[in-house]
Amino acid sequence: MMIILFLALIVDSMITSPVQQKATTESQTDKTTFYHVKVLDSLNAFIVGKPSILLRTTNGGSTWKRIRLPDSLHDLYGINFFNYRSGIIVGQQGMMYRTTDGGSHWKARQATPNVNLVGIQYISASTALVAGFAGTLFKTTDAGATWRSIPTGVRDNLWTLSFPTPTTGWVAGASGRILKTTDGGEHWTDVPSGIQSFLFNIRFFTPELGWVCGGYGAIMKTTDGGATWIKQHVRKDLGTFLSREYQYGLSFTDEHNGWVCGTSGSLLVTHDGGNRFDNIQTDQITTFFSTEFITPMTGWIVGANSTILKTSDGGKTWINQSRNIR
Repeated sequence: MMIILFLALIVDSMITSPVQQKATTESQTDKTTFYHVKVLDSLNAFIVGKPSILLRTTNGGSTWKRIRLPDSLHDLYGINFFNYRSGIIVGQQGMMYRTTDGGSHWKARQATPNVNLVGIQYISASTALVAGFAGTLFKTTDAGATWRSIPTGVRDNLWTLSFPTPTTGWVAGASGRILKTTDGGEHWTDVPSGIQSFLFNIRFFTPELGWVCGGYGAIMKTTDGGATWIKQHVRKDLGTFLSREYQYGLSFTDEHNGWVCGTSGSLLVTHDGGNRFDNIQTDQITTFFSTEFITPMTGWIVGANSTILKTSDGGKTWINQSRNIR
């Protein structure tokens, strides 16, 4: 019942407010939520969230420094960097922020006042795409100075993008929607996923190999460029997903090693490309929204209640860095 309520809150309220937490205790204890972590290397990383939060570390998370953004009245949902200098943040009510000096300074612009922007993907130093609600896609070819709208032909909320090459990419979102482009995001075609769950994160390593995760425990893999999707972490007798948790975060360091995180402290790991996923204990019951590993040993998880966790041993132990915010 709580899952159904949670889904309704996402659909109905994120136009004016961010993703809501599933557990009542989460919303009561701490209103601060971290939605996305972007790790550049073992020392440098950024986190965005609500209320209008941008954090930066330059020492592997020993300290996290708050960075104030111009027009900092909007919650932030996604962040990505092309290199150590060029980065873009997206968020509530169409807000975008870009930096060209590694995150020390940011310039704000509002692409659209009525649609939340959630996912962002660089294709090159000058070209990037942003995904948002109601089938929204924007593209820049001048490193974020200007943006133009890209027709998608759908009205589903789009959450996540992945481009393994400059021309071939995917976007995924509500109702199991997956779209594919082969011309750098100018035109998109529908790729049937075979499920109706929300899809929150998609990652491709090659034009053929990729994973997607989402609602009701959904984890799927393709080895043929999205033509077919294989359900993973399923009951072999019924073919249904083992978990009923919402899976938000997805990180693979190579074709074998990957992590998936979600509601109620859910964290799964695979070392064989998803044929088997094992549960990892973090001693947390909060919702995890994002995870990123830079090696099979080193990674972060962020989520509700100001949660920042780091592992240096592949997830066997976790260090809580939430108290390191300055």
